[in-house]
Amino acid sequence: MRDDALVPIDDGTPTAVRRFFFREASPTVSPAETIQWWEKRRLPYNLAVGAAGLTTLTIFNVLGAIGPNTRAMVFPLVPILVYGLLANIMYTGGWVSELLLRPLFGRKTPVVGATIFRYGFVFAVALTSLPIGIAFIEFGLRVLSDIIN
Repeated sequence: MRDDALVPIDDGTPTAVRRFFFREASPTVSPAETIQWWEKRRLPYNLAVGAAGLTTLTIFNVLGAIGPNTRAMVFPLVPILVYGLLANIMYTGGWVSELLLRPLFGRKTPVVGATIFRYGFVFAVALTSLPIGIAFIEFGLRVLSDIIN
């Protein structure tokens, strides 16, 4: 086997994922360009968080509808809308934070901003998916309770 057989080949061409989640350091990024970079990603962010929410609600309701002591399906519209609004307020806080950090990080601010975006994106999807684990625990407890009783 050759020495370089396990080394991934990278021709330097940015992939779609890299272009979406990363930025290069640049001394010429204006506040308007910063906001534009973030706002181009708001719809995909909302779609990802929304898909995580829909998946969470589906799993939560399916697990509640099967097994012992089933419960009615739940689609709490007002809390869902409030959660979506809060997620977007926090998203806006990302580009506001990036703009406020400009004096501290200078030309590296776009790199810091992209890092804030990546962590915020993952956090929002993970937080939205958290009730899936709770639903499985609740389902397991119902099954266990039925077995014991």
